[in-house]
Amino acid sequence: MATRDILDYQGNIIGQLTLPDNTTEQQWENALSPYAQPPLSMPQIIWNKLTQYEECATELVRTLKRDNTLAGITTAQSAQMFDDFSDVLIMLKEGAFPTAIYRLQQKSASGFVTQDMINNWILLIQSYL
Repeated sequence: MATRDILDYQGNIIGQLTLPDNTTEQQWENALSPYAQPPLSMPQIIWNKLTQYEECATELVRTLKRDNTLAGITTAQSAQMFDDFSDVLIMLKEGAFPTAIYRLQQKSASGFVTQDMINNWILLIQSYL
């Protein structure tokens, strides 16, 4: 077995890695290079998270619509939901998941929508965070 130092992006030793003696230089480089990457900037971290939310938005909204359909929502109930929850729907479609959760926490049951449904929506959205 062979051991090499693990270096961070500033060249500081942050640990050691042991691999078999027959490990090629390319394999060593592949194993050690992730540790040497500079950390992402805060704007890049935020950008990446927002992109992730936006990429999940369609699936999340489709899941909510599927569940409502399976629950037997009528056209009139659907229209009322759009009146009562259009702000949340816009937030979800834009990938503003934390804000949608916050807004749902401010809502109360009405018409077709029960408090259990609102709580389940919040849990579903949280599963995408």
